[in-house]
Amino acid sequence: MCKKFTPDELNKMDHKIKNDVIYQMQDRLDRLEQNYETLMEQVRLANQQRFGRQTEKPDDIAGQLSFFNEAEANCDEKVPEPTVEEVIDSARKVPKKPKKKGQREENLKDFPQEEIPQ
Repeated sequence: MCKKFTPDELNKMDHKIKNDVIYQMQDRLDRLEQNYETLMEQVRLANQQRFGRQTEKPDDIAGQLSFFNEAEANCDEKVPEPTVEEVIDSARKVPKKPKKKGQREENLKDFPQEEIPQ
């Protein structure tokens, strides 16, 4: 810490000593500003590393499955791409047939039944 002078002490100092004190304070201020800039840069870099954009590049290890590019790993590039019409036709839903009455009883008829009295 720097020594703090009282107004009386400053008034009693000669001009050369006051100039020395001012130069020391300027040097100290320069060092503090430099330290401040360094710390701000470190905080900025730490925040960028912690919260910044990251690129995830999974390493391909022989024999290990990857969840990120499973479709690309299993596709056959020799097969031609389907046309838009083929994709749309395959995506259309086939209407469901309505259930016929008595289906449940028919499915459960071979299972043994036991009455449980209440």
